[in-house]
Amino acid sequence: MVLYYHEFLKNKEIINHELEQPVIIYNPFYTASPAGRARVQALTTPVALGKICFLSGLSRLILVLGAVLYYYSEQIYLPEKDIINVLSTRNNPRKRYRDLKSYFFDLFGCRVYKIQIDAGFTCPNRDGSISLGGCIYCDGRYSRLRQAGPLPSVGEQIAAGRELYRRIRGAKKFIAYFQTASNTYGSFDHLKDLYDEALCQEDVVGMAVGTRPDCVSGDVIDLLQNYVNEGKHIWIEYGLQSAHDLTLRAINRGHDAASFIETVERTEGRGIKICAHIILGLPAESRDDMIKTARFLAELPIDGIKIHLLLALDGTEAGRLYKEGSLPMMTKEDYVSTVADILEVLPPRVVIQRLTADGYSDIFLAPEWGRNKLQVLNAIDAEMERRNTVQGAAFNNHIPDP
Repeated sequence: MVLYYHEFLKNKEIINHELEQPVIIYNPFYTASPAGRARVQALTTPVALGKICFLSGLSRLILVLGAVLYYYSEQIYLPEKDIINVLSTRNNPRKRYRDLKSYFFDLFGCRVYKIQIDAGFTCPNRDGSISLGGCIYCDGRYSRLRQAGPLPSVGEQIAAGRELYRRIRGAKKFIAYFQTASNTYGSFDHLKDLYDEALCQEDVVGMAVGTRPDCVSGDVIDLLQNYVNEGKHIWIEYGLQSAHDLTLRAINRGHDAASFIETVERTEGRGIKICAHIILGLPAESRDDMIKTARFLAELPIDGIKIHLLLALDGTEAGRLYKEGSLPMMTKEDYVSTVADILEVLPPRVVIQRLTADGYSDIFLAPEWGRNKLQVLNAIDAEMERRNTVQGAAFNNHIPDP
């Protein structure tokens, strides 16, 4: 995304949202100066700041033209979409793995944007059904929207996100993403009402539902299949985190690896896309353990994966262990190298939906390098280039048990 400075000021809420791509703040007469950069920094969270870069207007002919127009009138400037087209950000060479943006573009012929939804769900690992403590990395505050007050309806949240992405990115198609907490943890009728409300919204072509593998009934899977049959693009995201039961007990996950396998088997063959979540750097796990989790998933009929970095957040058990010195954090070099190893063992068909993690800046403890998501993603790309490797390079059909 390319924004002029005054456009940034009007739309700074987007910068502090979970963006999928970096933001370029452009004003040759202001943001190139230390004072201008300092003001932008004051308006952004540390996590969002890692996604921002600054351009001088003299570096490209098109930006020189923009500088001239801006100089004569703050009301005259090149539209964002024109700058994006000139810089060819939409036509960058394909990555060495199957990224989500390219997957959606191939499927729908345009960028598809996920609108995050907090529908007010909780989690059986927090409300006492399984546990009251939750997983050791979860702070239990849920989304910023919920923290701010009463939640808008699903339709209202989608409308707000849709208009935001239309205005800033010229977006045309959207996925309704039920992200916060366990989004299948409720009565069937309640779930159906929420999902129906999401899928009937204008320009919503599909839905993604994040949940736990021990929290999905057969009726809910049937319901998702019905949406597929109606022509909607449906993803369900199951949190595995690790294929090792010893680790799952250590992080108070509340289910075992067998539960994940059973739920994936119940879901496959219905046209529902399956995404698995894993976390790298969990307590006592070696690099080999993490690779075995990837090989475990490579044997299963999953369609996508989200790879997260374990973060130490204040107010979580992981944060407490980190502060007392009993929970070491992965180094950036180890993380980047391990992610590259995992990409090599995953089948080429698997869509890579995420390669690192975000955490709330106000409770972020460690690792410090994890704040800069863009640097981490660039380092992973560089490592894949250095190895001259691609996703699936080490994939084979002999997968040892974890």
